[in-house]
Amino acid sequence: MTSIRPKENTKFLVTTYFGAYSYDGGITWVDFEDPSHTSKVVVKNLTSNKSVILRSRTWTKNGWSVWSVSQPITPN
Repeated sequence: MTSIRPKENTKFLVTTYFGAYSYDGGITWVDFEDPSHTSKVVVKNLTSNKSVILRSRTWTKNGWSVWSVSQPITPN
């Protein structure tokens, strides 16, 4: 999962990325264990052959972004 790092004018903001996943179409969400300071996160230990959706948002000095939600995917 990759998020776009926010900018203010020409400078990138210090950003923390938060993510979660859902196996029930977004009714319940499980947070990733740790927030990340990198915009690219590898999601491990998802259930094979079961549809899942991912969501992510960021925190900067300006506050929270809205959640971005993926299309359903099915890990191999």
